[in-house]
Amino acid sequence: ERRALDGLRFLLVAGAPVPVDLLERAAALLPSATLATPYGMTEALPLTEVTLEELRESDGIGVLVGRPLNGVDMGIAPLDSQGEPAQMLIDTPETTGEIVVRCDWMRDRYDRRWATQHRADSPSGWHRTGDVGHFDEQGRLWVEGRLAHVLLCADGPVTPVAAELIAQRAARVPLAPPVGAAPAAPPVPVHTPHPPQ
Repeated sequence: ERRALDGLRFLLVAGAPVPVDLLERAAALLPSATLATPYGMTEALPLTEVTLEELRESDGIGVLVGRPLNGVDMGIAPLDSQGEPAQMLIDTPETTGEIVVRCDWMRDRYDRRWATQHRADSPSGWHRTGDVGHFDEQGRLWVEGRLAHVLLCADGPVTPVAAELIAQRAARVPLAPPVGAAPAAPPVPVHTPHPPQ
């Protein structure tokens, strides 16, 4: 059975997001395969792709999901001090905001969702994903969580994934979701203990 897996050349693993350790375990079973994971949503998939090799070498704020695929336009609607995304789109590196996309397969066969589509169409012909993130200097997209989960703090908005990853690394715990303790106060990470061995 293991020999049958030796011939597999490519494995695309979708999820939100796919943990690197899961990809590593799959790679151990598929010695000849390139492993990759896409980013997208019901309205438009795939939009980006990143390989396990790139994920192994990545270190940044958020979850690396890769570069836009051919035919995909992406922009960032920067967040203001209240966590509201702008109407204008930019692609300036290291600027956090709502991820906005456009491609030919966007909303293909996505029928009878007019109210949702109207809210998401801004600017016209684009789709507001409801995700927040940023581009790095190499043009790769990093997802930092959901717009609805952005916390407002005294120094401005804090994205949930970025805050959780920093708390996880500092406390060396598997989960540390940030919780808004009070208006304009710093978020409080809720640490969860390591699972029993």
